[in-house]
Amino acid sequence: MSRQLLAVLLAGFALLLVFGYSALIMPSSDPRPVPTDTPGPAAPGPGDDDGAGRAIWEAQCASCHTIDGTTGIGPTWQGLFGSEVPLDDGSTVVADEEYIIESIREPNAKVHEGYQPIMPAFPQLTDEEIDSLIQFIQTLDG
Repeated sequence: MSRQLLAVLLAGFALLLVFGYSALIMPSSDPRPVPTDTPGPAAPGPGDDDGAGRAIWEAQCASCHTIDGTTGIGPTWQGLFGSEVPLDDGSTVVADEEYIIESIREPNAKVHEGYQPIMPAFPQLTDEEIDSLIQFIQTLDG
């Protein structure tokens, strides 16, 4: 192979590398709009000024309980506080502070209709952390 052909091939390969790399790091020129209705991190609500309840939800609860009304492994928290919750035994209960505390400490005491009794107890949560969660749940209007 001649030196001239080798130089052309190497130059072509170098250009291919440069343009290929720049395509990976350059912003997309995709004309499709980016959805803006996707819920992002919400600001702390009025009763959760420091965001502690939301932080606990993100760390301990978000894998099962949604806050936007979508279906999850556990019931959504959107609109939960003060609502009537149907239980698997056919009765109902109001989702007040007492019910939420009991659901965290003894989750199988009153199981929400339509959900499996799989929630673990959270004895590691302090009373203050549970209060923060309740304040956060109260901000999640339905």
